Amino acid sequence: MNMKNLWLYIFSISILLLTACDDFPLPQMPSWGYLTADMNGKDWSKTYKNAYQTIQAWDSNDNVSDTFVIMADLYNPYGARRQELYFQNIPSEKGHYTMLKDIPYENKYDRFVYGSLYTLVSDGDASGDTYSVLDTEKAFFQIDEAITKTREIKGTFQVTFVINKPRYDTALPDTLRFRNGKFHTKIMEHKRRNRKLL
Repeated sequence: MNMKNLWLYIFSISILLLTACDDFPLPQMPSWGYLTADMNGKDWSKTYKNAYQTIQAWDSNDNVSDTFVIMADLYNPYGARRQELYFQNIPSEKGHYTMLKDIPYENKYDRFVYGSLYTLVSDGDASGDTYSVLDTEKAFFQIDEAITKTREIKGTFQVTFVINKPRYDTALPDTLRFRNGKFHTKIMEHKRRNRKLL
């Protein structure tokens, strides 16, 4: 093989390798803070090897209540979203709040937090399984610190989720017990979409 063919071969292989390494997009929403917990005795944030986590939160925006939403996402090593841990109706003041499975329409603005966990499949854009709070086990969301000036919120949580049937994704067990949950995040305004986030 002459030198010209060798360079052509190296160049062709390089182009092939570079085009084959198609990156998944990074999360579009800003992430600030952390959310940690043990899920079934293991660190939830390390469910996927060499993966990463984001946390966002925003005002409920219903013009009736002063509550927040917190969402933590887990991504696999390839950048595809795999799990979404979602808490809503979070009061903006310190306190210990019971976590429920559903938002009863007639009690929408009571001081209860509602939680759920969703799995995602494919490239992270297709719904998998839905998990709801198991009402027969202790579930709470506690705000230990709510700093008005910086809009930071710190606290703890505990919850057990059970899968809603039918099942679409077999990656996780039917029951997920979150223990030793801790979070620290803050509300930020996302200027591009004019939406407030934690």
